[in-house]
Amino acid sequence: MSYKRPHRFDIIDRAFPVRLTLAVAPEQNMLVNRALTRTAGTGNYGVTPARLWSSQKAHHLHLYTVHDALMFLAACPQARLMSERYDGPPR
Repeated sequence: MSYKRPHRFDIIDRAFPVRLTLAVAPEQNMLVNRALTRTAGTGNYGVTPARLWSSQKAHHLHLYTVHDALMFLAACPQARLMSERYDGPPR
């Protein structure tokens, strides 16, 4: 019997309970990274690519607490929160 290790994105998703979906322009990545390091601290967050139904590019920001998420959003107004409706068949 073989053991399949979980993907690193799944590990990040399980480790950090709070997830924000952000639209960040490529030229603003450095500003967002600095704000994350300043508010949450190094190693206290995770970033994964967002898998959205539309073709918009986004990132999932994973944090430990809602307080960290609010502090980041206050410190970095360049990051835009995204939401998306699912218009597919009901589950």
